[in-house]
Amino acid sequence: MSINSIQQELDLLFEAVAAFRLGIEGMAGDRLAQFTEHLELLLVTVPPARLPRIGQVLNDTLLAQQRHDYVEVADRLQYELAPLLTSATVTKAET
Repeated sequence: MSINSIQQELDLLFEAVAAFRLGIEGMAGDRLAQFTEHLELLLVTVPPARLPRIGQVLNDTLLAQQRHDYVEVADRLQYELAPLLTSATVTKAET
């Protein structure tokens, strides 16, 4: 996966975060769905030791979404998931 492809996927994630924070739930859900469709491609760039933590963050995010706690959803995506994916994917893509 190229650095441009990785950045495009992360852009979808951050668009979802922004939409959740603004209360635009339809757009947020759409961007998050687009992101998760390609998440498997990002996960192959992540060190295996991080996968359990990513799974936990995704599970916690889903639970927050089911509770309609969109601030928590945005926080988990921005402050937990994105750093786990970004540091791993940027390092892998640059090598």
